[in-house]
Amino acid sequence: MKSSLRARALSRRGSSADDTELVFGELRILPARRLAYRADDELSLTPREFDLLHHLVRNRDRVIDRGELMAKVWRGEPSHTNVVDVHVRKLRLKVDEGRETKYIRTIHGIGYTIAD
Repeated sequence: MKSSLRARALSRRGSSADDTELVFGELRILPARRLAYRADDELSLTPREFDLLHHLVRNRDRVIDRGELMAKVWRGEPSHTNVVDVHVRKLRLKVDEGRETKYIRTIHGIGYTIAD
């Protein structure tokens, strides 16, 4: 069954688009609280891993290259050339390890996407 992304506005007044709960398959992201879940399991993510997962899920319909991830997640901070790959690898372990459905996909030579 294909997963769909559905966004629900948080019930509190004044929430912005960045506060919108995101659901993709078994993933649930609560940006305002900086929490992420896979099924009922809370994912223990670093702030950078959370930002990376949030950006991937918000842009699930496309492949995101390393340059965009550096600009959006690292906000252009100088870094080593493989920093994105290292963080994606760590995030993949936390999100997909031991699960039948692997969400985080590498598109070799291009970047990353999230799919079911």
